[in-house]
Amino acid sequence: MIDRVRRGLRDTLVMSLATTVAMSALLFIFAGHVVGFFGLSGDSLEIGISIVRFLAMFFWIFAAYQTFNGLLQGAGDTLLVSSATLSALVIRVILGYSAVHLGLLGPEAAWISTPIGWAVAICISGTRYFTGGWKKKAVAGKFKRT
Repeated sequence: MIDRVRRGLRDTLVMSLATTVAMSALLFIFAGHVVGFFGLSGDSLEIGISIVRFLAMFFWIFAAYQTFNGLLQGAGDTLLVSSATLSALVIRVILGYSAVHLGLLGPEAAWISTPIGWAVAICISGTRYFTGGWKKKAVAGKFKRT
């Protein structure tokens, strides 16, 4: 059964990453049209396009992070998933605030810190998966090792 979980994770990662890369490429190319739907113009439109294009380059990290979290949550490792998600938020807030407060970045610190938070969260979730700690949880523990 554990082998099925591993194959499922691998297949889900391939599908989610392929879909995310394709959609992100479209989002990057058509960022102006997407942001334009919100009725922005001038500087606001340009900032919006910058945000969308920047984040489009990193959505693959978010897709992988969500895939690992889905497996862990399904296995019953909900505390770890919550911790990873909270860590992503804390990293974003601390990095964003610090970068602005120290004069390193302006408002762009808000969106630059986002993929860094995702990366930290995937490190937490990925470590939990690869070390096998999730297998000891209530739901995962019911599977026979194969």
